[in-house]
Amino acid sequence: MKDQHDPVTNDEYVLRRISNNPQWYKLGCDEPIQRVAFVPNKNDIDGISVFREMFVTARRVAEAGENKKGYYVARLSVAELENLGLTVRPDPQDGQPPGHSLIPQLSFPAYENNPDTCKEIQRKLVKLACVGIVYTPP
Repeated sequence: MKDQHDPVTNDEYVLRRISNNPQWYKLGCDEPIQRVAFVPNKNDIDGISVFREMFVTARRVAEAGENKKGYYVARLSVAELENLGLTVRPDPQDGQPPGHSLIPQLSFPAYENNPDTCKEIQRKLVKLACVGIVYTPP
C-alpha cells in the first residue's frame, strides 16, 4: 500500500481543481478549461497543486476549495504529464485533502523566468484536462 510521501509513479492519475469562474472555465466552448487554470500564482513558489487520485476523490478535492461558486476537477495521467516534461512531487500538507502534490515545472518563478515555455505547456494541459473532467460543481 502506497503512502502519500512515496514517489509518484507514471501509472497514477492526479486531479486538478479548476475554479467555476468564467476566467478559468467557459461553458459552451470546445475547450471550456482556460489556460489560466494552470497558471501559477505568487503563492505557487514550488509549483501548482494537484492531488493524487489514489488518496482522494474528485468531489473531496472540489469541496476543499474556497470558491463559493465551486470547482470543476480534471483527471490527468501522470504518464501524459511526463510526456510534456513535467514531474509530480508528493507534498502532503495539513489543511489540504490527502495526496497533495506539486508540479514544480509550473512554479511561479519558472513562469516568470520562462513564460513562453510555460504557456505552451499550459495549452497542452488544457487539451488533456478538457477530456478528463471528472467532477462538475452542483
